[in-house]
Amino acid sequence: MTLPMHATCNIGLREVYVSKAMTDNPDRHILVVDDDILTSSALKDHLEQLGYHVTVANNSKEAQECLGASQKINLMILDHLMPDGFGTEVLRAMADNSALQKPSVIMSSCVADPTNAAWEAVRQRLPQVSQDLIKAYVNKPYSISMMDAMVNLLLSPLNSPQANPNEVLSGDYLLASPLFPYSKTTRES
Repeated sequence: MTLPMHATCNIGLREVYVSKAMTDNPDRHILVVDDDILTSSALKDHLEQLGYHVTVANNSKEAQECLGASQKINLMILDHLMPDGFGTEVLRAMADNSALQKPSVIMSSCVADPTNAAWEAVRQRLPQVSQDLIKAYVNKPYSISMMDAMVNLLLSPLNSPQANPNEVLSGDYLLASPLFPYSKTTRES
């Protein structure tokens, strides 16, 4: 019998339990919105290996079309700078259009940084609904393991920050994952 492998993920002062069994659920649907095809393809392939269902939108318009579709989206990884607009425009459309889904959002950008006063001013101009959807920030360029840590944290039922709706996560992240051989992993019965 194979024992399930798990790992610990240190995120700031938080330690997060991550296991493949927690993510091996195709009902967990992630929308990746990024105009960088190499980034979005690599992230899509990786998240699908973890068992997630992933859809990629290459611009703001495609993102809104996906959010208007009937297939439920559990999480959106949203780039800020895109050729046809900004991630904040997608967030504003989500607030203004009741037909668009409103999944939790990870902002992924070199510009969207919660410690930057200019970004904070942009965020404050968003409707409160949009502000509340932003659950985490991962700065570009990021490693797959950094994004992996945040996705697992937000979608894990055991570690969901939904318990504190005012919590927004950001920073540099270290991930230990069963899919990465360099990770510190343990086996549990």
